[in-house]
Amino acid sequence: MTTWKICGSRLILLGAFIALGLVSAGCGGDSSPKKREKLNLIVLSVDTLRYDHLHFAGYERETSPRLDEFARESIHFANTFAPRGQTWPALTSVMTGLYPISHGVRHNGEMLRKDIPSLAGILRSQGYETGAFLTNFGEAPNRGFQTKGSYQDKDKPHHLWDDEAATQAINWLEERRDESPFFMWLHLVSPHADYEPPEPYDTMFSTGYKGDVTGSKEDHMDAWVLGKKQPTQEEIDHIISLYDGEVAFSDAVIGRVIDEVKRMGLWENSVVVFLSDHGEELMDHKNYMYHGCSIYDAVLKVPFLLRLPEDHLGGTKFDGVVSLVDVLPTVLHVLDSPVPHRVEGVNLIDVVENRSAPQEAVMSEWARAQGNPRLGEDPGVIKVPGKAAKRIYAIRTSQYKYIYNPANMSPKNHPFQKQKRPAKGLPYELKELYDIKADPGETRNIASENREVSQQFEQQIKLWIDGDAREPAKSDAPDDIAKEALKALGYIDVPEGDEDDDDAEKKSSEEKNK
Repeated sequence: MTTWKICGSRLILLGAFIALGLVSAGCGGDSSPKKREKLNLIVLSVDTLRYDHLHFAGYERETSPRLDEFARESIHFANTFAPRGQTWPALTSVMTGLYPISHGVRHNGEMLRKDIPSLAGILRSQGYETGAFLTNFGEAPNRGFQTKGSYQDKDKPHHLWDDEAATQAINWLEERRDESPFFMWLHLVSPHADYEPPEPYDTMFSTGYKGDVTGSKEDHMDAWVLGKKQPTQEEIDHIISLYDGEVAFSDAVIGRVIDEVKRMGLWENSVVVFLSDHGEELMDHKNYMYHGCSIYDAVLKVPFLLRLPEDHLGGTKFDGVVSLVDVLPTVLHVLDSPVPHRVEGVNLIDVVENRSAPQEAVMSEWARAQGNPRLGEDPGVIKVPGKAAKRIYAIRTSQYKYIYNPANMSPKNHPFQKQKRPAKGLPYELKELYDIKADPGETRNIASENREVSQQFEQQIKLWIDGDAREPAKSDAPDDIAKEALKALGYIDVPEGDEDDDDAEKKSSEEKNK
């Protein structure tokens, strides 16, 4: 059995204080790994994949037979949360070990600053071959990859994107099967709307629905979100069956890749990670179908599995709260590679093996676009009651979820932005508190009857934002290629929330009176 070197970086919230762990390349420890070849790293991720729609997570439908098998060999982090319910910010956090407020990529289309280290860049500097095969996030800030494929074609269904990306990833591995070490990342997108799984996945979980509703955003679901049409429960159930079919298709693609990795003899010398960037609401909250506007667990709770060579800690289920920012320090620890001096994630091996205390809380946000001249330079500091802080913040502990909306924001991702007359967006209260143990669906806001608990969480959010270690970052602007990639997924070509509600209403009125 390999002995794993323990070198912890920690983000832990104690009472009203948050400590940001800082780790250098030369961290110590009593244990040291035995002499061995450098391990390979394989990251398999699926876009828009809800944790609770996976069979190994307790879902009644058998949506994930290959991942169920993989989970039995892995450490299963059963309470993992995305720092933002949107692809580019969440995956940038995976690749940097930083929260969006620190790495600066708070929206799709924003580019990572060149001075922030990334996982691929770190490993490449250690002699790794690096390749990324991405069906979303392809034109995002993915520095450090020697090979990078982006498979997005708006004229083709998502499953063809995924098939092509997986084939190219397998071919790349075949070419490097004798060239260890390598870092390969495959990101699939099928569960992202539109929900149009191929046969036989389109009827795998059929509810017997005979109506005309399909998995098309534009034809049906956008109208539900905007309140133009009220769906029946039968229609919602049908849409969920299509979504689950997309999940099952993604599972099969993941299984194909795993089979090829094993055939090539690469499995036992590889660290394999499986995760998602965010989930999907599927009408769980406020008549909302998608993800970009949501800060509830349907979107923020994501799968995270970590398989270590020789099945080390295989079959372990860890129930403590963790974040996607923990992926980088954990993986680099296992690979015995240097960790950037400033990370906000935790080395989870240390936590799982009880060498350090588990985190008490993790953070998430919804954020408006940076660089809006009406909002100044986006200091990341809450200013109440003004509108300068275009943020909604959330703290998640094992018992509670607290949502803080100091500027009374109503997020406006798709489809709200595409309205000729500006829509108000998804409404949130100023303060929302949920007892997750008693109310896992986040259906009853208990903030008003638990003022002391709410105030403590509010203070923790302010300390997190204003802490000495916090240096709010700016992003680089998206280029034209990145904008086109966003269009292929149905996103509009500007960051969401680029106008205040009041400004947008005024603009609409002025145009009407011309």
